[in-house]
Amino acid sequence: MSGIGGSVRTAVINVGLDLRLVDVRTFSTLYVSSLQKQVVGYEVESGIYRFFGNQLIEFDTGAVRNEPLQLGVRSVVEMSAFQILTEGLGLPLPEGKACEPEAGHPVVANHEVSHNET
Repeated sequence: MSGIGGSVRTAVINVGLDLRLVDVRTFSTLYVSSLQKQVVGYEVESGIYRFFGNQLIEFDTGAVRNEPLQLGVRSVVEMSAFQILTEGLGLPLPEGKACEPEAGHPVVANHEVSHNET
């Protein structure tokens, strides 16, 4: 008895993240960023086998390709933080101006960096 076989499998993992910008004085939500990414992987496999009496001889080959899950999570966190900074706070800002979300509450105040000279 002998045989030839093959298979193709795919896997999809959804990574989701919800980040909220909250005013700590009033606990009101100023901005929400909700993102999702699909991490896709696939496997291709083929094989040949044959019995010689009680002995089984088998040859298998295949390939697996998966996007790292950690990369998917990192990209969602990075994009969500970028959305909060640009859309929620309005960054980048002209020099010397404070960030003001749509609700009108200043979140980042102007500050000066002092350097100690010795």
